[in-house]
Amino acid sequence: MVKCIFFDLGDTLIQYYTREQWKLMYPMIFDDMYHYLQSELQKSREYYWLRMQEENYENKDSTVRTLESRLKNIYEFTDQDIDRTKICDVFIKRIIGLSRIYNDTVPILETLAEKYKMAIISNMPWGAPKRYFIGELEKYSIQKYFKEQIFCTDIGYRKPHSKIFEYALLKMNMKPEESIMIGDRYEWDILGAQRCNIRGILIDRKNKNEKAGNCIRIVNLSELPLVLSEMAPT
Repeated sequence: MVKCIFFDLGDTLIQYYTREQWKLMYPMIFDDMYHYLQSELQKSREYYWLRMQEENYENKDSTVRTLESRLKNIYEFTDQDIDRTKICDVFIKRIIGLSRIYNDTVPILETLAEKYKMAIISNMPWGAPKRYFIGELEKYSIQKYFKEQIFCTDIGYRKPHSKIFEYALLKMNMKPEESIMIGDRYEWDILGAQRCNIRGILIDRKNKNEKAGNCIRIVNLSELPLVLSEMAPT
């Protein structure tokens, strides 16, 4: 019997950017930071752009490299040189600026909250501080629906690593068979959860995910009550 629902955040409950948008936005973010820091920098724009490109990856073992550590590597600051809060603000501004809550998010959370315990399990772009995304939950008035908000920086591992799902189960005091994971990334949200024996539901709003295997797939969150009612106990 399902008692707990874990939700991914970005592009599941709140829309941010597509991969194509990220490619366009990424150099703009660099320009924002370069102009903000320019008077303090000792080397050329091209030098720092190359270093930023070198930082644009995630560790294969899913360990988190935080935004603060990446920016420190790019701009070669010591801890005394940089106001870490302000430079992180500059990096994240465009990302947060694109956010829009999906029309189906609040209605479905209101419905599910009557029956299920719920929590967020989310990665963040470049290991950004979770305060920005706690702020997003507050901005859209949906933080009240979640008993826990678990972000990759809380434990140092990104989805799909099993540690983030195990931590979520512990925080919610739930067994895998009592839980469901809902997210938009098959590799991160669904396969990651399944490795911990948590069933997954893929939210595929554009109905284009061809790598979804045999998992349950929905195109709108409003489908969840019926899908959950039809899921046989494990």
